[in-house]
Amino acid sequence: MKTFSFTSVLAGMLCLLFTLPATGQIVETKPEVSLQERAKSAGGTASALLLEPISLVSYPLLNPQLSIDDKQEYFPCEGEEEENAEVEQLREEMDEMRPVEAAKLGSNYLNPFDQTASATTPSLVSSFTATAIGSGIPPDNTMAISNGGYVVVAVNSTVAIYNTSGALLGSWSMYNFFNGSGAGVNNFFYDPNVLYDSGSDRFFFSCSVGKTYQTSKVLCAFSKSNNPLNGWNIYYLSGNPLNNNCWFDFPRIAYSTNEVYVTGNLFKNDGTYNQSIIYQMTKQKGYNGLGLTNKYWYNISGTPSSLLPVSYGSAGSYGPGVYLVATNSASGSAVKLYDLTSDLTDANQQLLYYSIPVSSYSVGANALQKGTNVKLSPGDCRAQNGFYFNGLVHFVYGGAANGSYNGIKYHRINVSNNTSTLNKSIYSSGYDLCFPAIAWAGTSTSDKGVLINFQHVSSNSFPGVGAFNVDDAGTVSSWTGCATGIGYVNINFPSSTISRWGDYTLLQKRQNASPRRYWGSASFGNTGNKYSAKVFELRIGTSLQDEVIERNAVDKTIEGVHVFPNPVEHGSFQIGIQMAKTGQAKVTLYNTQGKMVRSLHSGLLAEGLNNLSVQTDGLPTGVYFVHVTDNQSLAAHEKIIVSQ
Repeated sequence: MKTFSFTSVLAGMLCLLFTLPATGQIVETKPEVSLQERAKSAGGTASALLLEPISLVSYPLLNPQLSIDDKQEYFPCEGEEEENAEVEQLREEMDEMRPVEAAKLGSNYLNPFDQTASATTPSLVSSFTATAIGSGIPPDNTMAISNGGYVVVAVNSTVAIYNTSGALLGSWSMYNFFNGSGAGVNNFFYDPNVLYDSGSDRFFFSCSVGKTYQTSKVLCAFSKSNNPLNGWNIYYLSGNPLNNNCWFDFPRIAYSTNEVYVTGNLFKNDGTYNQSIIYQMTKQKGYNGLGLTNKYWYNISGTPSSLLPVSYGSAGSYGPGVYLVATNSASGSAVKLYDLTSDLTDANQQLLYYSIPVSSYSVGANALQKGTNVKLSPGDCRAQNGFYFNGLVHFVYGGAANGSYNGIKYHRINVSNNTSTLNKSIYSSGYDLCFPAIAWAGTSTSDKGVLINFQHVSSNSFPGVGAFNVDDAGTVSSWTGCATGIGYVNINFPSSTISRWGDYTLLQKRQNASPRRYWGSASFGNTGNKYSAKVFELRIGTSLQDEVIERNAVDKTIEGVHVFPNPVEHGSFQIGIQMAKTGQAKVTLYNTQGKMVRSLHSGLLAEGLNNLSVQTDGLPTGVYFVHVTDNQSLAAHEKIIVSQ
């Protein structure tokens, strides 16, 4: 029997230890189905190996950097981008269909979605551009927010910590943040993942290091307290655990009551796919900085690729064990559910596998974008993001949903009878929607409503970010904008006509927020034809309390601010300010000591995008901050590095 528990809001705020409080819990019990009965309907087997405890590598945290000293190299480094013949063949067929479909649509693109939209549309409360983390190829966004209001964000190269107002508390290269020199690993970090474990009031971070079997490691980092600035306990696991000359790619992470899990794909050095594996670890030892007991599962039945473990959808956690899901990369008519039945301390633990029929899915075409003939690759149909709550696994991924156009696939899987209770295909004509993330948004334990955010683009728009609500009945709302693209993206070599898009979008319910708040992160196209990362806060519906809390936010006229190029090397930089309507704005430049250096603008800015040009003559080399206010509150706090 597996039990599920979550703390009250007060307990979640006060919990500083590693276990859930003994009181203030609501316990949900899985339907009374014995392990033996569940195993009868499961297929296949899996192998497991319990390892010796892994030693702690170090106790960082290094002092924050005001600028990244070492030049960061950005690599198209994921093994999942190695050629997959079935995906490529289907993509070519979809690409051939696109011109005909686009011609029929014309330019009258729709939002809301083509389905009847009656669910409540989410609203944007606040947002800021995470300028400290820059971009990458691909950007590989990750983000988590704690009950205490710490926001940890990262891309392949860089980690930064903000508060909820968008003030930067510190930024580091990934190599320095995780003490790469002390660990003896090369400076090749990618696929970062960070989670806030609300049951323990801590952060858990994982990523891959190295892209050969000789150098491959799996980083696992546990915050030493609920303040991520106080340091992390760091462990490096083998990226070649089977000693079969493979390296570890595309890590996905989750937590349960007692454990954390890291899944990943093993590749040969030539890019040939080998198999997916699961690392299973006792989390309390990680939070305490002790030897990390761990176990890995391999030769998993169903031959899954890109296994997605799912954490709890509300405050607290569930367990023992964890649920995982997987989809086929190219196409399919079934999804794979895995039940890791207990903790690694249980000698009777099993990994059960179920194949669950769903509506057919397949990859879509490469996406068109405004202002260029460079198309964006939507990746494949791998399971992207999900959670478990009240007997259901909710998860999302991208795929063809309207002819060759990309849309979002959303499933609800009932884990007591191994059936899909909702198969939703969500699209909007003329747009490609991709790289979704999902969070529970119900108002009661029986409410199955969710919030989904995603990346979107069309031949008439730049890559941006949106969010919509799917209510308990499965009805879809209109979408709201979270980040507006201000330029097309081309992050490959100039001769390429296909650019990376995505790869990830994050969404998390802030567990102690009242009224309900949801925080996300994703990339949008900037004027440098690369990506910028946006962190945003969403709500669903309104209340008197909302109106009081948000009375200033409702009237804000500034939607977004972007500073480019950054660093500045040629005498001037631009400040792009997106205005929801014509209004007052004040723009000032500060140094790192908090002293105002220049007043750049004070007065009206017109609705739409405004570009201010700033000459750097007379500015010493160093770090500065652009403050933009709308005469009510600080709308942006953007870092700019002058290196001339």
